[in-house]
Amino acid sequence: MESDRIRWDEKYKQGPYPIEVSPIVSAYSYLANKGYALDIAAGRGRNSLFLANQGFIVDAIDISHVGLSEIRGKSQNINTIQQDLDLFQPAPTFYDLVININFLKRDLYSKIISTLKVGGILIFQTFFYDPDRSESLPKKNINYYLKVNELLQEFSSLRIILYQENEEKTLDGTMQRVASLVGQKIK
Repeated sequence: MESDRIRWDEKYKQGPYPIEVSPIVSAYSYLANKGYALDIAAGRGRNSLFLANQGFIVDAIDISHVGLSEIRGKSQNINTIQQDLDLFQPAPTFYDLVININFLKRDLYSKIISTLKVGGILIFQTFFYDPDRSESLPKKNINYYLKVNELLQEFSSLRIILYQENEEKTLDGTMQRVASLVGQKIK
């Protein structure tokens, strides 16, 4: 959707955005065979660059031209794909690793599972809302937040290596609740 692209282009122009690899990606990406990786909503590519440096061939997909322009040409192991994720159709059983960091599009759950190779690893981390904790009220539209245990339910066909719901400090110093899942496709 053109309005989404414009909105994200503007956000990436304004920043700030993290430049260091996401800790969960650096901690668990070694579990995947060095092969093809998919970085969903790659943004400015901090995680894609890390994975490329680890030996993966990375498809970095994002709707924002501005975000992807930050990593274009920085590694021959990164293929940038500027596309609306509503239209994205990943190849079945193609990726050894799929990462989804700080982004939520529920329509992608089944696509993520189908695009993983058997033995492939999923690293998924994004914000969640706990209705039983008033201090965790969403800063934005509640549809952009996971529900408690949602990732566990949606990815129950994977062998769960890690699942946690906790708080992390954001760039502006506030605390944000995040859910993290690492899983392996076993069949």
